[in-house]
Amino acid sequence: MTAGIPGTKEDVDSWEPLGTGTPLSVRFSGEQSGKLLRQGHSIGGYMQTTQNTVQGNPNNVPEISARELEQWIADGKAVLVDVRERDEYERERIAGAILMPLSTLDPENVLLRIGSHKTIVIHCRGGVRGAEASRKLAACVGDKITILNMTGGIEEWKRCGLSVVSNTAMCSVSILRQVQLVVGAGVLTGSVLGWFVHPGFVGIAAFFGAGLTFAGITGTCALATLLGLMPWNRAGSRACAQSVSSSR
Repeated sequence: MTAGIPGTKEDVDSWEPLGTGTPLSVRFSGEQSGKLLRQGHSIGGYMQTTQNTVQGNPNNVPEISARELEQWIADGKAVLVDVRERDEYERERIAGAILMPLSTLDPENVLLRIGSHKTIVIHCRGGVRGAEASRKLAACVGDKITILNMTGGIEEWKRCGLSVVSNTAMCSVSILRQVQLVVGAGVLTGSVLGWFVHPGFVGIAAFFGAGLTFAGITGTCALATLLGLMPWNRAGSRACAQSVSSSR
């Protein structure tokens, strides 16, 4: 068994469970791959069997595919953390995932809630926030815990036809996207009316721009709070939540 060189792009993309001979692929890159290989050449009970050239990923964090993660969760090899916002989690989630939104993510709190588990897998909607959270956690936990990001987030999980828990009583569009739609429509409307009707209508666009600026400075968004109170964004009863398997 040959160990990779820490801190380089030399890496491993084929692993197999002890004693089974069934290959599984995990993508690592850069410095974190060297750290993982130094940790006894193992991760979640899987041993290195082949060594190949790294297939780099744009997020530059260790990743695991949705199908492999499903097996790891079933075997108790990893803890899944969802870093999306609460409204996204309440609309649709992977069973067993622990909610820890990126906007309020505290690495110390993560360790307190999860305990001494050696492998944590992060996921979000499409992978970007998950990668950011993975880097943030990895910088704090050092070599004590392995941090992985699920490739493609929950959208990739669904594309693989894996089961999610879905609350059909809630609007499928997240509050963040609703805010973007309202602000975008307000700015567009104000600009069009200001150009074709009266210059004073530009004030509508300025109003929404000022609101976004205030939200960015203070970290609060009154529009998001207001939208969160709307009936279509309120979580329904538990009876509305059901496990569904995506056909995408």
